[in-house]
Amino acid sequence: MSPVTSNTTTWVGSGVAISEVVTALEELRRQEQRASTRTSVATLIMVARSSEEVEAAETVVDHLGVRHPARIVTLLVPEGAGDGPDCVDAEVSMHAGEAEGHAIWSDQIRLTVSGGPARHRASLLRPLMLGDLPVVVWYVTGLPDEGDPLLKLANAVIVDTKTAPAPGEGEPAIHRAFEQVGALIRRNTIIDLSWNRLEPWRRLLASQFEGDVYRPFVANVERVEVTGKLAPRTILAGWLASRLQIGREDMHLYDGRHVSIKLHCRSESESAQFVVERTSGERMVRSSAAIDDGPSHTELLGLPDDALPYALSSALKKLERDRVYEQAIKLAGGWL
Repeated sequence: MSPVTSNTTTWVGSGVAISEVVTALEELRRQEQRASTRTSVATLIMVARSSEEVEAAETVVDHLGVRHPARIVTLLVPEGAGDGPDCVDAEVSMHAGEAEGHAIWSDQIRLTVSGGPARHRASLLRPLMLGDLPVVVWYVTGLPDEGDPLLKLANAVIVDTKTAPAPGEGEPAIHRAFEQVGALIRRNTIIDLSWNRLEPWRRLLASQFEGDVYRPFVANVERVEVTGKLAPRTILAGWLASRLQIGREDMHLYDGRHVSIKLHCRSESESAQFVVERTSGERMVRSSAAIDDGPSHTELLGLPDDALPYALSSALKKLERDRVYEQAIKLAGGWL
């Protein structure tokens, strides 16, 4: 085992036992009197397969600031790590913030594992769980295998279906990914960051049908057009199909940089178009409802500067099942 270095807020060790990590965490807390009262609201486990994923995930968490103080465990399990020698490298640190004049402290633990610890992740991490708080497992990219032991630890599982297919894979790949998520839903609460990022589009489209003028058109949607990247456009199509009782043959999906939804509707002898879209160069979503030769309505909704921290923050605020999401993902997963 290599020498362990420590100061008032950080401890680093190579080839350590998990009991040493727990001891280091307790010691850091004792050394910092202001951190003696834990302010965590969850244990967040971030599962990554590369150092680039680790850096990206930890940057996102840093952007959350004091809004979601947590015990954060970053677990780096490189491809093929389970076949390597047994090893745990660890870094433990404490991060301070302030909210309304009170100190907010978060524990952050980074583990790089191989061999047995990589294969037995649940037993490895169980001593680090805060027993009175929910456990949230975030798979930074891709989807977990249905037999992943970490799923048994989790009160909620966060995924991002945008990262599920490999680059260049087409529609069959995203439908298979959605089918896999559908299987996970049967045993876990699944929260999809892609779904959360699309919340402004969904909210604006739903609000267009409020009121007596536009509501009658929702009963007769003749054509649906959804544009965007593969996962976002497919999940929106699943949502629309499940909400409007529309078949796949009436859904027209197109590739595009930004997400847009267009509904062509009819009510008796009148036609109307309902559009929600983000245009290039704007950090806002624009919605419009227009009846041919009749009234029209426009609404704008601003977008966050960085959508990923916004989506993760939304996920951590509401660690519960979303039946509408589940229906959308299961329906789209059946479009193979």
